[in-house]
Amino acid sequence: MEYYPIFPWELPFPDAKAEDSGETCDKPADIEDIMPGDTAKTEKIKLAKKYLRALCGLEDPLTGETLDIPLLKRDDVSMALSTALELISGIENSDTKPVVIYEKRAFTPDALDKEAVDISEKPIRISGFLSRINKHITDRGVRNLGLAQVMRWLRAKGYVREERVKVVKSEKAFFATDSSFDVGILSCDSVDEKTGEVKSSLLLSSQAQRMILDSLDEITSAE
Repeated sequence: MEYYPIFPWELPFPDAKAEDSGETCDKPADIEDIMPGDTAKTEKIKLAKKYLRALCGLEDPLTGETLDIPLLKRDDVSMALSTALELISGIENSDTKPVVIYEKRAFTPDALDKEAVDISEKPIRISGFLSRINKHITDRGVRNLGLAQVMRWLRAKGYVREERVKVVKSEKAFFATDSSFDVGILSCDSVDEKTGEVKSSLLLSSQAQRMILDSLDEITSAE
């Protein structure tokens, strides 16, 4: 299994099989096999936008389920996907006018409709909650709220701790602290289906979700 670049012409369109493959995926079928050359250009653009929009929101384009893939959570990858989406939208709107892409501004709380964010009564992963937040950004000129930014704030507050763990490969992981439970951050173990290893995951209770929403000014102003 290998990583493959995520470009509009290499995305698994509707006829491709959806797979829950974790951090890696099989190379998707060739675009000409999925959508022959005589398929309308506008249809190809429409499907590319659908997939890019889903990936920007950390969702599976076929099932709508939240994706927990570290690659998609990186700020640089998120920005690249957003830029690709804007480029494709420009192509769709005009075949003759030049497309001007403006660099998105950093996320700010005033760009979010906080009242519309759905608080889950069941504990959910941090990445899943951020996906719920980013769905309700009202100013598309700002970037999504990134996982790395939130985790830095949680670590600085002492609510989580970071350490390097040895699994199949050495990687960074976050764990609960003595203060985690006080703010509603829970820890649970899950089994990696590919390696059989037990990994620790952090979940946000409804209390912790509200805490993050109420602390967005502090999170976004932190270095």
